[in-house]
Amino acid sequence: MFRTMRTASRDACQNRRGSMAVEFAMIAPLLALILTAIIELGLAIIVQFNVQEAVLAGANSASHNGWNAANIKTAVTSASSLVPATGVTVTRSCGCPSGTDIITDAQCDQDIASPNTCPAICAQNCADGIARRQYVTITAQITRPYSISSSFGISPTITSTMRSKLP
Repeated sequence: MFRTMRTASRDACQNRRGSMAVEFAMIAPLLALILTAIIELGLAIIVQFNVQEAVLAGANSASHNGWNAANIKTAVTSASSLVPATGVTVTRSCGCPSGTDIITDAQCDQDIASPNTCPAICAQNCADGIARRQYVTITAQITRPYSISSSFGISPTITSTMRSKLP
């Protein structure tokens, strides 16, 4: 009788048919979750690149053609079908360069009585004697499309901003 139990125990340890299917069934949900997260992150990166490319097209238009808010918005929306016109803001300001940054002195086009004008300070020189420069700031914002209902902690809104010197 003792020999029969030992033989049965040995046979049970050697018989592993079906164990791979059970192990795969246990790990498959985790693999599916990882794959979905990779797809979601990839889609977010693609959308981010598209929005950045659209903002770059607007900055390029502004730096070559000068200040025209409508033309800059058109350049942004034409560069990417993902960016709606309502998600684009274009502002003009003047300021002085300071190292790698720009110290903004005033926002232009704020006076309703005198549209398309900058404040008088923009005509004055900076503290170091160079002329104040005009800059355009372009911001595009879209709501990211989802591949599934969960976003895995990725922001649902993708925003890109760029500042460019006007000629």
